Amino acid sequence: MSSDRPEPVPGTPTAPAPERRREAGRPQSLAVRISAGLVAFVTLVFCLYAVFTLSVAEQTIRDRIAEDLGATLHRAWVQLEHRGPTAGFSAPLSAMGAGTPLPTGAGLESGTLVTIAAEEGLSDHSGQSVDGYILDAVGGQRALTSKERRELIDGLADGPVEEATEVDFEGAAYVVQGKRLSPAVAAASGGRFLVVGVPIDSQLKVLNDSRVGTLGSIAVVIIVVAIGSWAWVRRSLGPLADISASANAVSALPVGTPGVHLADYRVPESASRREDEMAVVASAFNHMLTSMDESLDERQHLEDKLRRFVADASHELRTPLASIRGYSEMIGFTEPLSERGRESLNRVLAQSDRMTRLVDDLLFLARMDREEQRRLASGGPGDTERRLVSVAELAVDAVADARAAAPDHEWDVEISEEKLSQGPRVCGDLHQLERVVGNLLSNARKHTPAGTTVWVYVDVVPFPEAPSGRGVRLVVQDDGPGVPEQIMPVLFDRFIRASAAREPVEGSTGLGLAIVRAVVEAHGGTITADSEPGRTRMVVTLPAVDDDGTLRG
Repeated sequence: MSSDRPEPVPGTPTAPAPERRREAGRPQSLAVRISAGLVAFVTLVFCLYAVFTLSVAEQTIRDRIAEDLGATLHRAWVQLEHRGPTAGFSAPLSAMGAGTPLPTGAGLESGTLVTIAAEEGLSDHSGQSVDGYILDAVGGQRALTSKERRELIDGLADGPVEEATEVDFEGAAYVVQGKRLSPAVAAASGGRFLVVGVPIDSQLKVLNDSRVGTLGSIAVVIIVVAIGSWAWVRRSLGPLADISASANAVSALPVGTPGVHLADYRVPESASRREDEMAVVASAFNHMLTSMDESLDERQHLEDKLRRFVADASHELRTPLASIRGYSEMIGFTEPLSERGRESLNRVLAQSDRMTRLVDDLLFLARMDREEQRRLASGGPGDTERRLVSVAELAVDAVADARAAAPDHEWDVEISEEKLSQGPRVCGDLHQLERVVGNLLSNARKHTPAGTTVWVYVDVVPFPEAPSGRGVRLVVQDDGPGVPEQIMPVLFDRFIRASAAREPVEGSTGLGLAIVRAVVEAHGGTITADSEPGRTRMVVTLPAVDDDGTLRG
């Protein structure tokens, strides 16, 4: 026993795991992306249109407000400047004294604000130096309240009096503007500035209504465009969806397996009758499937012919080989031979045995191929006789035989008594499974030098492919020279030898591992291998039966 044997780690993968593609988020369909792009483009266009339209509308309304304000201010100013200090004045108001005159308001719209502000009134936030009125609906003059006078002064303080300024009078929006009075009129009116304001609530309402209406219309148009574009794009890309579904279905098929016909996954003919690029793609896809189907059928036909030839030739060779061996043995027993003749006769017997093993292996593989075809055709386990088999017992027996056949190797079997008596079992053909274990050990024996240590152990691992969810794992590992890297992808193919790096042994047919794979796959299991200098590891996993021995699936 070797003291440096590796400790098996149950459940640990023993072969390089195939590189898995990174799981990404589900990709959006082409129809979604095209529709989203179209909707985004339309939204951008209409947003730019809305910005431009609303900007023009707002500028137009504000120009109209400025025009009305200028006309009103000019009319009020003319009443004071061109009618003299006593003409064209309204009744005096009390805030600036009994003698303070104001424009009469004649020709001004209702809601117009008219005030006279003294020089010092612009900095007096109490509003006592400002007086005026607001025209009501019937042309009457309502004097400004003290609060309104303060709000007016606060608004005028934000900028020059002679520029238009927006002022809020207790919820009513105004645009006000002042104009300096001539010295004579200023002396008579008691103020330096005439300040006039016009209400703008109605114009602002029109502007806000325009905004709401425009944005609402754009939203409705975008929704209609989204629904319409989605329906149109889906209808236009319908053949592409059929092609994608067919391609996905074909990619999941075991192509080349008997009974699988790619023609069943052709795109509907309606997709190829259109006169556009989609029809060209659909027609080309269908033609590709038809060509692949014909090629696969032809390949399957050739493979069947080759299998029949190999099976027939192997069967026909058994009789002459038996005759060769029989006559050779008879000559050895009945005829006097020289030492060189005896050596040549032994050579003939050895080659006869080698040819017999090769023929037996070929016949076995031919039977496995026929069994696999029957299994695929029937959808069942096939015609082989299956029973409950303890893989641990098979391993122990095979190692005992290997010790006798190759005493120059060290054989280490790590299977507990519990596993031998109550160990996991599989449902399978006893003789075929015996051949699996025997071939693995024979492969390790033939292709490694004397003194090599071979470890064998059996355990239970998770196996989702099994109905019970568990699998019996058989591991055969040696510390030999390893398998060349270029051989690993085809290690389990037929007539493959890895003698370049492992010890060449006469008598190897190159079919041992191919038989192992055929039997393991026929039992619903898997086989993997990994190798490096100083370590070669073969792992067979077979579906385990339930604890009560029920053969499910």
